[in-house]
Amino acid sequence: MTEEEWLHCDWPNEMVYFIRHRASERKKRLIGCACCRRLWPLLPDGYKARVELGEAVADGVATDQARMDAVLAINGDDPLTLAVTTALMYSGYDAADAWCFAADAVGAEQRDGELLAQTSILRDLFGNPFRPVLFSPHWRTAIAVSLAQRMYESRDYAAMPLLGDALQGAGCNDDDVLNHCRGTGPHIRGCWVVDAVLGKE
Repeated sequence: MTEEEWLHCDWPNEMVYFIRHRASERKKRLIGCACCRRLWPLLPDGYKARVELGEAVADGVATDQARMDAVLAINGDDPLTLAVTTALMYSGYDAADAWCFAADAVGAEQRDGELLAQTSILRDLFGNPFRPVLFSPHWRTAIAVSLAQRMYESRDYAAMPLLGDALQGAGCNDDDVLNHCRGTGPHIRGCWVVDAVLGKE
């Protein structure tokens, strides 16, 4: 994959394949969870809880036993069920494969739009892997870390422009970082700038 393809492609398959050896296990699971979160209005409450559990597993605050108990309680082979099960059951590249089931779950007429939205998820999670940012520890001020932590925990990323201001005030002049903070998003759990501020991989 080229940088141009990463920045402009409208199909997530090659992007997921490209990052398979570059991404942490946490990030790969968060791909699947983020794709499931896009289906939130379609998900029963029990499925929503399982997506949240998948995020907790990714962050190391839920046990494998809890994950397996939740997986065993899921019945069905429809795309919605398969998306949630894949994000929760598997790890690494296999967990990321929830994207394809999530795209099927919205129906044929909306599938292309869903696939395009998933490419935005991947860019939010990984930025531009062809131009990795050397994130200075001096940018991790108390204000920046507080803003990032609050957004991470609440999943409300409305303060991203404020994070951009805080980072710039701390000496960050990297256009990729600042433009990502001040852009239209979307931003999700695992956003590469928020992760960099919090020291997450």
